[in-house]
Amino acid sequence: MKDVVAKVREKTGIPVYGRAVENVIGAVRGSSDIWRIVDLSEEPLPLVVAILEVLKDLGYIEFRDGVFLTEEGKRFADRYGISRREDYTCPYCRGKTVDMEVFKDLLERFKEIVKNRPEPKHEFDQAYVTPETTVARVIFMHTRGDLENKEVFVLGDDDLTSIALMLSGLPKRIAVLDIDDRLTRFIEKTAEEICYNNIEIFTF
Repeated sequence: MKDVVAKVREKTGIPVYGRAVENVIGAVRGSSDIWRIVDLSEEPLPLVVAILEVLKDLGYIEFRDGVFLTEEGKRFADRYGISRREDYTCPYCRGKTVDMEVFKDLLERFKEIVKNRPEPKHEFDQAYVTPETTVARVIFMHTRGDLENKEVFVLGDDDLTSIALMLSGLPKRIAVLDIDDRLTRFIEKTAEEICYNNIEIFTF
């Protein structure tokens, strides 16, 4: 396992741990479809691709109309006790535990805005979640009473939660801190475009 992790780190230049490799192998045991593997592994797409490339180089997987473990790969998975990943997510809420329908207008506006977001940077270990996930977080915060008329501090905002918060109009004030000046400029530009003033944006 250490050999796989070392090769992935060398290829990507980002922190990688054995658990990520286990997640991807378990996902391959659960599906041969690359997009399903990404979903099941719950790892960022660039990292999944890098891990799969290393596993292929080592002879643990093969690509033939999908992604499959080789016999050697199956033995490797068995040796480390890596089982098939399953998905028992609720088919209604897709695991988000909130009713997205109530905030569908916010979601559509958010989707339109983030189409022009900056691309993720590997050096910052960025990997964006879906717009639905970001908005679901905002809804969950509201459900818990942690949003309306509250001051919210967002530490690291590659998922652009601050923009979803602005669109909700619920917080009293928002503060954002991120190391990536591309993101802070994008958030600032969006705030100006939607005429939202109760936000402070800082670049670390």
